[in-house]
Amino acid sequence: MSEEGGVRTGFAAIHGDRLYYEVAGDGPALVLAHAGIADLRMWDDQFLAFARGYRVIRFDFWGFGRSTIASEEFSLHQDLVQLLKFLGVTGAHLVGSSLGGRVSIDLALTHPEIVRSLVVVGSGLSGYRFSGEVFTRFAEEVYEARQEGDFDREIELKLGLWIDGRSRAPEQVDPGVRARAREMLLGRPGRQGEGQGLEPPAMGRLSKIAAPTLVIVGDRDEANIAAIADLLVADIPGAQKSVIPDSAHLANMENPALFNRLVLGFLKKIRP
Repeated sequence: MSEEGGVRTGFAAIHGDRLYYEVAGDGPALVLAHAGIADLRMWDDQFLAFARGYRVIRFDFWGFGRSTIASEEFSLHQDLVQLLKFLGVTGAHLVGSSLGGRVSIDLALTHPEIVRSLVVVGSGLSGYRFSGEVFTRFAEEVYEARQEGDFDREIELKLGLWIDGRSRAPEQVDPGVRARAREMLLGRPGRQGEGQGLEPPAMGRLSKIAAPTLVIVGDRDEANIAAIADLLVADIPGAQKSVIPDSAHLANMENPALFNRLVLGFLKKIRP
C-alpha cells in the first residue's frame, strides 16, 4: 500500500488477480461501490467529503479502472467480502450505485453481520428482469454496435440512456458530467461480466434485509431503475426513499451537494 495526500492506495490479491482500492479518512468504514458504466472515479465528489467522518473505501470491480480482468469465475459480493477482510474491516456502511447497489444488496443478504447500513443509488437487483420498449431497443442497438466493433456508438448509446436519461436531450446535461462519464466508459481495460449471480436472487428475499436502508434515485433515471427503487422501498423493512431532481443514473455526480447531504444525514441518524 502507498500513501499520498492522506489517500492510501493499493491492490488486493484475490484469486491471484489484483483488485485496486483507495482508502481515506478514519472512523467507521464506509464502502463506495461504483456503477457498471463507471469506475471508482464516479465518487470523486464523495470520497474525501465522506472521509471527514469515516474511513472511506472505494475500489474498481474486475475489468474496470485499474483492476485486472478476473482470470477465473468470480462472485462480486463475495470478492467484496475478501477485499474488506484484506483491509481488516469487519463491519461497514455500504453505498452502492447501479451494479454496486446490486452487489451491496446481495452482500446484505449473504453477510448481514458485515453491513451496518445500506444506501443504494439507481440500484440494480439480482433476479429482476429488465423490460420495456425503450430498454429492449437500447439492448438491441448496443448488441449491434458490439458486433460491428463500433465502440464509439456503444458509448453514445450508453450515455443517451444512462446519463441523458428520460425526456432530456444531451445539451440539457451538465457537459462536465457527460465528459466524466465518457472518460470512464473509455477507460475500461476490457469487458468483464458480472460474475456468478446470487442464488436464490435478492428479488423475493428483500424482506430479510435487516440493515437500515436508504434508496436514492434520480427523477430522470431509466424506467426499470425507477421500478426497482419502488420495489426496494416496498419490500425492505423500514427503507426510506429520496428522489434527486433533474438527475439520471449517476445522481451523485449530477447533484453532489444534495446527494452528500442525504447520505450523511441518513448515516448521522443511525450511527451510534
